[in-house]
Amino acid sequence: AGGADFGGASDSGHFASRQVSGNFDVSVQVPSLTPVNSIAKAGLMARQTLDADSPTLHVLANPPPPTGRGYIEALRRSTVGGATTGWGTTFTPAVMHDVWVRLRRWGDPND
Repeated sequence: AGGADFGGASDSGHFASRQVSGNFDVSVQVPSLTPVNSIAKAGLMARQTLDADSPTLHVLANPPPPTGRGYIEALRRSTVGGATTGWGTTFTPAVMHDVWVRLRRWGDPND
């Protein structure tokens, strides 16, 4: 737990990582999350590097109100230190209990 947030021009938070090259298709179940604040989240993130301002793509679940906001967010940072913006449906309402999130890379990521 801890950290400011994943987003903006730089990320601050805790995550476990595994280096992957080429195509991947990863799903994870988030059975529950005890929020430490209203922006607590759990899910999947793909990063170019482990630097805080690295280009990134993430799909993260947030717990429901009153503590959380009750959504799944899909956001990306396309350039080093660039703004973090939404892709697809940015915020999808979610029920935290047993949420599944999926992140897939297939083909050339520069297409």
